[in-house]
Amino acid sequence: MRSSPPLIYQLEEFALRKEEKANEKGTEPEKPEKPGEGFQTEGPIWRKKPVLRAFYPFYLVGALALGCTAVAELSLPLPLWTVGLLVPLSFFVIALPFALRLAWTFTLTGKEAKSEFRLWVGRSRNAPLDKVTDVVAEQGPIARLLGFGSIRMDTAGTPFPGVKFWGIDNPFQIEKKAREAVDDARDDEG
Repeated sequence: MRSSPPLIYQLEEFALRKEEKANEKGTEPEKPEKPGEGFQTEGPIWRKKPVLRAFYPFYLVGALALGCTAVAELSLPLPLWTVGLLVPLSFFVIALPFALRLAWTFTLTGKEAKSEFRLWVGRSRNAPLDKVTDVVAEQGPIARLLGFGSIRMDTAGTPFPGVKFWGIDNPFQIEKKAREAVDDARDDEG
């Protein structure tokens, strides 16, 4: 009997299909608020959000908290309010990655690499590609098992911070795209 893929993979596929449909419609690149602000002058080469599998520690902690709550309630005479507090808290920890995934966006254009976080606060890190000194793809043992990784773009000796795209599928393919974009940006400048 053939089983269906786990729910997390189904949710990721749904989110990816929705994102691909939005990209097919032709999303317009972000425009700087003031002239001269930002580097982005053309559409994105690559734009993604972290995969849900990258948030596995949240799922482990939430499941562990639920399991400990169940064992403690069955073996110890705990007041009912502890279960009423711990069970919703555990579900919150498990559900939090869905909100965090929506908050992060990683973008690679012909001019810059950008990592944005927009949830309660907004944070953005930009690095002009002509200033990038190294592009590194990383994939630890757990990330390799779960099929995701990260890319780091270093800007040594410049006032720009490096940019890291974490929790992305196919990090080595994206690294090649990033290297090509860096080389193209250097050729345009030089």
